[in-house]
Amino acid sequence: MSQAMLKYFSGVASSWSRYRKSRAYYWNQVSQFMAFYSNPHAKVLEIGCAMGDTLAQMPAARRVGIDFCPELIDQARAAHPDIEFHVMEAENITLQEKFDVVIMSNLIGYLDDIELVLTQVQRVCHQKTRIIIGHYNRLWEPLINLAEAMHIKRKSPEQNWLSKADVSNLLFLAGFETYRTNSCMLMPFGIPLLAPLLNRFVSHLPLMGALSLNNYLFARPLPPASCSEALSKAENVDINN
Repeated sequence: MSQAMLKYFSGVASSWSRYRKSRAYYWNQVSQFMAFYSNPHAKVLEIGCAMGDTLAQMPAARRVGIDFCPELIDQARAAHPDIEFHVMEAENITLQEKFDVVIMSNLIGYLDDIELVLTQVQRVCHQKTRIIIGHYNRLWEPLINLAEAMHIKRKSPEQNWLSKADVSNLLFLAGFETYRTNSCMLMPFGIPLLAPLLNRFVSHLPLMGALSLNNYLFARPLPPASCSEALSKAENVDINN
């Protein structure tokens, strides 16, 4: 990530925990969704873990978090001493082990080179690793910009607004196949009765998922033969262009 991005996250690190608690409903929903796809025997890695609060809710035998912001990692280590944290850029993952689950929550839109990061993810995957990527639905861009202007949401750095198809294509080029997609959360605020009704029931009705705030993609490494074919297609596209 850029120095400007690092400066932003270093600047908000001291208020990160307080801000997250003020938006506890949204973040708890995200964490619970991610946690559903882990198990007590899994080895879990979170890329862009911030203070590690989502990772802390993952059932796992081993949990590791990486983030490029030293201030956030310092707070993560203090808040969750039972989890292993590293100051590390997503573009240069140097971990020497394989994980069963790799999660990236609300990170991918801030990356300068998404394909490079996904290629790095390959280094920590075995053939049965599952990757879970959560990102904002680009249909919500005007509402999120409005929320930031009204100080309902903290202003964030400019990000890439990607569709599920965009992310799926990038995963394929990096040697992964998307085997499931999901969309959820029509109401990001914990309004009694209304939030459970919209998020647990209405969001699962036909066509309503397309309007949800969060998109999720589930991916796994392509078999070696398929991976070679994907790389060959990518090279041909570069040559033709």
